[in-house]
Amino acid sequence: MSIRRLCPSARKDGVHAAGAGVWFAGSAEISRLKEAALACNKAIMTPSPMLESLLNAPDLPEILQQAERAWADEQARRAKFLNDITPEHKWEFINGEVIMHSPALQRHLVATGNLYQILFVYAKNQHCGSVFVEKAMTSFPRNDYEPDVIFFGPAKSACILPDTLRFPVPDLIVEVLSPSTEKRDRGVKFSDYALHGVSEYWIVDTVAEMVELYKLDANTQTYAPAELIASGYIESTTIVGLKIPVAAVFDEDVTMEVLRSMNVDEGAMLELRTALQDEALRREKAERALQTAEQALQTAEQALAQERGSREVAEREISILKQRLQTPE
Repeated sequence: MSIRRLCPSARKDGVHAAGAGVWFAGSAEISRLKEAALACNKAIMTPSPMLESLLNAPDLPEILQQAERAWADEQARRAKFLNDITPEHKWEFINGEVIMHSPALQRHLVATGNLYQILFVYAKNQHCGSVFVEKAMTSFPRNDYEPDVIFFGPAKSACILPDTLRFPVPDLIVEVLSPSTEKRDRGVKFSDYALHGVSEYWIVDTVAEMVELYKLDANTQTYAPAELIASGYIESTTIVGLKIPVAAVFDEDVTMEVLRSMNVDEGAMLELRTALQDEALRREKAERALQTAEQALQTAEQALAQERGSREVAEREISILKQRLQTPE
């Protein structure tokens, strides 16, 4: 996995083509990428038990034909999804399915907003990467996700331009649990994030007020057992030097204390407030669009029910008419 493959617009001197002076990564970042690449190569060369079983199956040609047809169909649906998406909606494409998210609970929004503010300000102050909230679509080889909070280190940040709509695989992802998303957050996303090199995955439980911190084992491309953090501090190795009280995730007053301790400059705070206001407006538009869609669905269901009723009446009248025609005078 080379830097140029990570960002095709990179120049050989290690800076972004759009502006000299923006370095992709230090030696630690490059070493981490090399380790991930070696682990990927090892995984590709060693067939999994599932693949081994498939290769030994007598009906392998038929299975491959079915898989090719299913894959082509899924890719067509994904192309339509990517063509139809708009900035107003929070949509995801997961294993061939389009997932449209409903509005979030207050505690979900608080945790998401608190973490975004802290990570955004820290990354700005330390010049160590970029942080985005909710509406950044990250494209994995098969799926497209919109996590709650994401962080990109210097290498991938250099690839992100003002018109970027589909973002690369993040270096750190935060998902705040909700009843409708928990199965995916702990299931397909957990596996996909690890398999494709997301170095840290934070799962936030707002009911238990706990953060599950998963760190990637580059040798196995799986996450090590979680650090369950309900008190004390969250310490990241992906965002170097970041150490925050877990209480800041759930308590806005503690969040403000953390931000004050970072000596936030006015420019960063203005950018942060603008981003949060923009996200609030997008959420309002999405909620209105969802309400409109629900109303249209109700109208369609009512029309369908009326049509079914009319059809049943017509069918009864036809049945009576047939009986009369068949009955001799």
